[in-house]
Amino acid sequence: MDPFFLFIELLPVLCFLILYYHHLQSKKTSPLEPTEWPIVGHLPGLVANIHHFHDWATGILTGASYNFEARGGLTGLRYFITCDPSNVRHIFTSNFANYPKGDEFAVIFDVLGGGIFNADGESWRRQRVKAQMLMAVPRFRNFTARCSRDKVEKSLLPFLAHAADEGTPCDLHDAFLRLTFDMTCALVFGVDPGCLAIGLPVVPFARAMDDALETLFLRHITPCWKLMSMLEIGQEKKMAAARRTIDSFVADTVAKRRADKLEQGISDSADLLSSFICNEDSSDNDDVFLRDTAVNLLLAGRDTTGAALS
Repeated sequence: MDPFFLFIELLPVLCFLILYYHHLQSKKTSPLEPTEWPIVGHLPGLVANIHHFHDWATGILTGASYNFEARGGLTGLRYFITCDPSNVRHIFTSNFANYPKGDEFAVIFDVLGGGIFNADGESWRRQRVKAQMLMAVPRFRNFTARCSRDKVEKSLLPFLAHAADEGTPCDLHDAFLRLTFDMTCALVFGVDPGCLAIGLPVVPFARAMDDALETLFLRHITPCWKLMSMLEIGQEKKMAAARRTIDSFVADTVAKRRADKLEQGISDSADLLSSFICNEDSSDNDDVFLRDTAVNLLLAGRDTTGAALS
């Protein structure tokens, strides 16, 4: 066929695609907002900006009146993202009971087990009250202050001084995440993994937590993650290895705390794991409950504080 006639035949299709693209662009409330394509929705934009998702999402929310609904077309992905204080207050305070996480949330965040992040209703309230009660006692508050001061004096300041003496660049965000991971491990498990030691060693448990959190994030934009998890391929292969490392670390620590209690008692230990083990409520002494609670508390205290410091 003559190329000219082929071009003439394809010209209407090309014009339609251009007009349709401009139509899609005109629906956007912000230049940073991803285009909503047929079939796949916003998924291409989410994947393309995964490397700087938080900065990108901040820009979208700023230009979209602090609310944005992300849709994945036929993939079934659909999320409402908000940073509007009134919405946050409505969801987390005024009408919290109306917004259960649901079964799908627990499936995605399976590594957290039945901990407070996955819990709903009475289970959530019971865990929240128990954690608040243990954290409110003066002994734990004093333990927190002592751990924080010791970690800053014995790890953070020597690390920064060494970097200054050597004239090497220092990633403060990474340093603060390591600092808070060590501190949170000490408060929850009574163990300092030493992530902030000079030389920044690779700590298997810390690396496993990083891999697990990365996988949990990617599951939100990976429609076939369940199949990948079943086959243990791609990012889900890292998740499987990370979960084995996490479970092994927590199980060993729980076993050690139980052995200490039988041999010499750990009533003077102020870390949260010891407090749960010493608790008279038998439902709080189950190994599965202790594992899930400890991992959830570690997650709650690690990234939030590290991100705030940096």
